[in-house]
Amino acid sequence: MSAPTKIDGRREAGEQTRRRLLEAALKLVAERGEDAVTLRDITSAAQANVAAVSYHFGSKDALVTAATEHALRRVVAQSRDTIRGLGGAATLHGIAAALAAPAIDAIAGESHENRAVLRIAARATLDLTDEPPEWLAELRAERRSAVVEALRRSLPDVRADVLGFRSECAMAILYSAALGRM
Repeated sequence: MSAPTKIDGRREAGEQTRRRLLEAALKLVAERGEDAVTLRDITSAAQANVAAVSYHFGSKDALVTAATEHALRRVVAQSRDTIRGLGGAATLHGIAAALAAPAIDAIAGESHENRAVLRIAARATLDLTDEPPEWLAELRAERRSAVVEALRRSLPDVRADVLGFRSECAMAILYSAALGRM
């Protein structure tokens, strides 16, 4: 009878370690950038060992990718959900406010995690040097689609590709400004 409790306890402890590793990687990458963070830095901050990184993620790079993806999914989901929540009566002001909300919340709020998430999102959005990984391209397309869909109702005479390009430019400007404030 105690075996399931023991297994559940181990599973919960493993999930807590996994979360601590993700949080530590998120915080450190946001503060220093991916190249300046070592595996030892992350495991020390997470109070975990290197074997835990191998077990849960496979490598430091995979952990950093998982933390980055987690951060970006949060930012994109917040913007997308806010924009979709505006419904058919979305105004340009409302759409702009929805896009800016994660950055404003991170800059003005008390949450260090929100700032870390925004820093990572901004770096990934502004980094156009390489072909983005598939998951990042999908997230960008998801955000772009939600924005263009909302903008089309307010600006029906502007082509969708132009709206998409302009919204990406606006996000890049917003993130650049946000990075300068953090």
